[in-house]
Amino acid sequence: KSGWSGHRAYSLSKLCDAMMVMEMHQRFGDAPKLCFHTMDPGTVDTKMLRAGWWDGGASVRTATTSFRMLTEDSFQERSGSCLGGGEINDEAKRAKLWQDLEALTSAEWPPHR
Repeated sequence: KSGWSGHRAYSLSKLCDAMMVMEMHQRFGDAPKLCFHTMDPGTVDTKMLRAGWWDGGASVRTATTSFRMLTEDSFQERSGSCLGGGEINDEAKRAKLWQDLEALTSAEWPPHR
């Protein structure tokens, strides 16, 4: 339990979100019908950040990439945009996470394409 904190839990949950999005892209992405994108905006100055961890971070007004991902048609013409890296792009780690989540939830998914 040493080194465990709310901030670490939050960070790991965001990593898992991004890894699952990229795994869904690999398994099911079929632009423009079904698109998956993920991004890491970095530390953004939000009420949650200031309430729990520290003051600072980039202004919400500078989060233009996330806004573009949500609003520009070009992001619906392709799938698999990933503005992040490291473990998000590690296929073996993503597959392991997918298998663990299937086991934990008993979810059944269509076959991998």
